[in-house]
Amino acid sequence: MAYLRKDTKTLEIDYPVDVVWDAVKRILTNLDLEMEQVDDDAHHLRAKTKSGFLRLSSLMLVDALPSDGNKTKISVTAEKPVTTITGIFDFGQASQLTDAFLAELARQLEK
Repeated sequence: MAYLRKDTKTLEIDYPVDVVWDAVKRILTNLDLEMEQVDDDAHHLRAKTKSGFLRLSSLMLVDALPSDGNKTKISVTAEKPVTTITGIFDFGQASQLTDAFLAELARQLEK
């Protein structure tokens, strides 16, 4: 039996939405994510991690919205499918993926 483990983090960043969105697209190559869908007008992105032995691919959804003035509200969601067996070896991988994404976003914005 398979089910999803999901982790969502939402935060507000003191950068304009266009700057944040450009950084988001650069992050995909750094984290080795395969882009599935990108909507630049709506600032929505859907990407997947690669699957491996006893590891199904994870889905990452990113949405960026303009907020007050030059701020951006960003939402990052990682969905990790697990089975009864692979769930034993999953130690918060969805949360680790969202944390890695946000850490890399911070590095990209500091440049």
